[in-house]
Amino acid sequence: MDQLQANDALTGEETIVTLFSAQTQENEPFYCYIELTLNKFAEFLEGQEQGVPADFTQMGTIIATGWGENPPIEVQQEMQDKYGDKLQNS
Repeated sequence: MDQLQANDALTGEETIVTLFSAQTQENEPFYCYIELTLNKFAEFLEGQEQGVPADFTQMGTIIATGWGENPPIEVQQEMQDKYGDKLQNS
């Protein structure tokens, strides 16, 4: 995504990359970085307010995933290097 200007109108189809942390049904913590549209991210937030379980596979493209609550520093740095401005703090 090109750098947005202050007067650019958003369509909701712009993409971001964000980090999600969750637990499996067996209570094992995992993380995943997902590239998704702003529309999908808004749907996720609305679902969370309503208590709807998240299906990360339907949200966008899973870029990286692993076990644990947080990704290792190397993975965090790789995501920053590769996605830069698209990477959102979660």
